Amino acid sequence: MNIEGVLVPVVTPFDNEGKIDFKALGQLLDFLIESGVRGIVACGTTGEYYTFSDQERHDLMAYIADRVGDRALLIAGVNSTYAGGSIINAEQAKALGYQALMLAPPIYCLPQQHEIVTHYQTLSAAVDMPIIMYNFPARSGVEISVDSVIELSRDKNIVGIKESSGDFSRALALINAGMKDFEVVCGSDDQAADYLFWGVRSWIGGAANYLPKEHV
Repeated sequence: MNIEGVLVPVVTPFDNEGKIDFKALGQLLDFLIESGVRGIVACGTTGEYYTFSDQERHDLMAYIADRVGDRALLIAGVNSTYAGGSIINAEQAKALGYQALMLAPPIYCLPQQHEIVTHYQTLSAAVDMPIIMYNFPARSGVEISVDSVIELSRDKNIVGIKESSGDFSRALALINAGMKDFEVVCGSDDQAADYLFWGVRSWIGGAANYLPKEHV
């Protein structure tokens, strides 16, 4: 799956009553796509997915899918505290027309490496969609080791990793690991130039919400 280009983990606008502001969200999505971004990530960390009720999550996912249509790649963040929760989120995304998933290790429970591997393999087998792993230890509390990434890259559905550790030596280890049909994605905005210099062609950038043209 081609995930090259700028992918935006879209923010979720709220109104003064704490409800999702769909009008503002629609204007933002149009602005991002007109600026040339490659894809939209719904329910990522930047979108504050962890604040939603089940109904809010469904309504947001459905709105983004309908508004974006075939104008950009649709990626769904499907994080949960357990594999079953991620499967539920992924099945919802698949039914709504999303083309890929983004998944971090389960938060708070601090899984060991073999448990992280099983978590991803379980989702892959259950949903059969392209998956971008998300390494953000500052949020999840654990790091997906380089060895685990290499192992998981052999899964036909696992197509890349958003690397947000901030450790560029780790990013270099991943870039130079020679993983087939697998992309390392820049997830550290302050290191984007370094990633691009070393041949990375995909960037999931939070600041692209307000500087999309500059990112592209």
